[in-house]
Amino acid sequence: MLNPRTSRLLWRLLPVGLLLLAVVLFLFRLPTLIATLNTYPWDGKVDWLAARAFLAGKNPYSPQELAAVKLDGLGHPPTTSFWFIPLALFDMQTMSKVLGTLSICMLLVQCWLILRELEVRFPLALGLLIGVLVLYREWMRFHLHLAQISQLISFLLVLTWVALRRRRDFLAGIPLGIACTLKLFPGLLAIFILVSRRFRPIFIAALVYLTVAAIMTARFGPECWPQFIASERKVVDLWIGNMRNASLYGILIRAYSPVCVRQSGSIPEATALASAITAVLFASVLVLWRRVPAALRAREPYRTDLPFMMLIVLGVFGNPFVYEHYYTLLIPPVLVAIATAISAYRQQHLGRAALVFVLVAQAATVLLLCLEPWTHLNPGLLRHPAYHVSQHLWEVANWQTFVLLLVSYAVLLWVPRRPSPATAPT
Repeated sequence: MLNPRTSRLLWRLLPVGLLLLAVVLFLFRLPTLIATLNTYPWDGKVDWLAARAFLAGKNPYSPQELAAVKLDGLGHPPTTSFWFIPLALFDMQTMSKVLGTLSICMLLVQCWLILRELEVRFPLALGLLIGVLVLYREWMRFHLHLAQISQLISFLLVLTWVALRRRRDFLAGIPLGIACTLKLFPGLLAIFILVSRRFRPIFIAALVYLTVAAIMTARFGPECWPQFIASERKVVDLWIGNMRNASLYGILIRAYSPVCVRQSGSIPEATALASAITAVLFASVLVLWRRVPAALRAREPYRTDLPFMMLIVLGVFGNPFVYEHYYTLLIPPVLVAIATAISAYRQQHLGRAALVFVLVAQAATVLLLCLEPWTHLNPGLLRHPAYHVSQHLWEVANWQTFVLLLVSYAVLLWVPRRPSPATAPT
């Protein structure tokens, strides 16, 4: 047995050790990160081209401009490229390096910020260590290789979450509005905030979105929006039925047309069904949240943490495309689910069985994020009987992270137990 003085000393040295471990692991990973940022930025190139067209006074969505850059479509709405305008001043490879470096910094800061907000011990050391471990995952390397914006969206949503739980509604609207200009799925969060009668964040978010949309529309011309929608159909048909697409849309399309038969483009019936299921799940989240006793719903984690993070998961899952780089958006929900489950159990809001279920489900989620089923998917192997079944099993495993997270949050929102008056927090 260690004496109390030695125990206290070791406890104080623990964060230093964790911080040193994070630094050492980062230095070992740094050569791979540098090499990755020097690869061809396939996805970032699209927004970079649109931003350069903005500076040149051209409409990048016109058939003539798409033909000039040899693309069928740009994949992102006109508002996305607004944030690439400063990067358009650089060459494409420098753009990738700057964006990738910012993504790494945002990942590390985000992990620290989440743990600090949840009052976890040693938030800086633990947050940096978690962020560095994420950098070791292939899906994060793939994110940096493509010069994707999923980490930027994740960081903005974390800033929104922090501002909301601190009741700084005006500040919450700014990152939420920016996130909506990048992708549309954060709109689910805006609807939740509106339903919860916090109107100021929605006003600010709408102002940010409409300002960016007006600037880009004035420069590109009103026709850029119908041209974007028309060209987007080609992008959707090319990628939505792929085995690696872990979205609800992709799952249903492959149910209608299994990839072992043929990879399909968009199917109207599957699209309608996916939209209906997403709407039902969204309504279910609101119902679960509203059934929480009013006294609990007025404070965290029930006021913002649980519904907000659950809707991040649902928003990503309900997006037409969910490829590997989207997994960075799951880091905040995983961390919040684990911390909230432990906290709710200590406050007697959560039973022991529910606690065990959530922790096991999150352990399975982390395991899947580490196993990376998408790396095992190869449509060519479906033609071989020996690999056919295993390929479909990996295909199913590829989207189980969303199921595990959604079910975990449903359990946490169910609030199966209420604290006794003697132990209830004041």
